Amino acid sequence: MKKFVLFICLTILLSSCSALSALSPSVTRISVNTTVPSSNNLIETSTTMPPTSTDYPSSQTTEDLRLTLSILQNSEYHSDDWGDFRLVDGVYYRTPLYPGESPELYSTQLFQSTFGDLTADSIEDAAVILQTHNGGNGDSKELAAIRNQGGKAYNVSTVNIGSMIAVEDLQIQSGIIILDLRVHGPNDGLCCPSELVTWRFRLENNQLMRLP
Repeated sequence: MKKFVLFICLTILLSSCSALSALSPSVTRISVNTTVPSSNNLIETSTTMPPTSTDYPSSQTTEDLRLTLSILQNSEYHSDDWGDFRLVDGVYYRTPLYPGESPELYSTQLFQSTFGDLTADSIEDAAVILQTHNGGNGDSKELAAIRNQGGKAYNVSTVNIGSMIAVEDLQIQSGIIILDLRVHGPNDGLCCPSELVTWRFRLENNQLMRLP
């Protein structure tokens, strides 16, 4: 009898376990691949740092940095006789001495210009002739040396080359400013200089020096 009761209890227990097993949700085993890929298959991430050099490409071209006639006609100049002044469209007007006088009688004009390297730095500079009227019919002329600083004109030196003279030609050759002039000869009138001379100037320490 005891064996029979034990058998019945064991049967009920097994039936209960089977029912619970049927009611439990199925569990899906997830396989995690922990294999480290070979270095030959790694995706490369760029770690290139930006250049530290300050020599970045400039948006300005060599053409942008060249002096032009327009720049020379609208730049500042210095004269030992007339002081500092700025040309506007090639002319600077002073105040006439007497009311009613024409401003043209008291003006400085850019008379002539040329371009060339004055300092052997492969940068094109310039030289100009300034013609000044200071009342009356006469005029005086000055030679101005212009340095090119990043496309801007700087008048570093100016020398008086005389009055009532005629400038035939102005050039820069191998750093030398060459002036072909007509000056007054022994028998010339004030109006008509006829003697042809050539003067040469070099820029030394930002000072125009006339060469022998």
